[in-house]
Amino acid sequence: MRPTDAGLLELARRMQRGLPSGTEALRASLEASLLPIVRVAMRGVGHPHVVRWAREEAHSPGGPPARELARRLCDRLMERLDPLSCRDTVAGL
Repeated sequence: MRPTDAGLLELARRMQRGLPSGTEALRASLEASLLPIVRVAMRGVGHPHVVRWAREEAHSPGGPPARELARRLCDRLMERLDPLSCRDTVAGL
């Protein structure tokens, strides 16, 4: 399952180009944009990959709320934009 299909990744890239440098502004804006997409997907409407992913993630009663799923999806997209941005590195090792 890949909820980070080309359409969502393109949305993230466009947002990245329109925001100042720094991942926090992008993360906040992207997560806010993903929230309505996730809410609709949890009701079974939208892109099939996203709908399937949202339903799998929220499979149990009382599963994670839409905001948590939007955060998870945002994290996946952020990793695809810059796979090394969240990893600790030490120069010289």
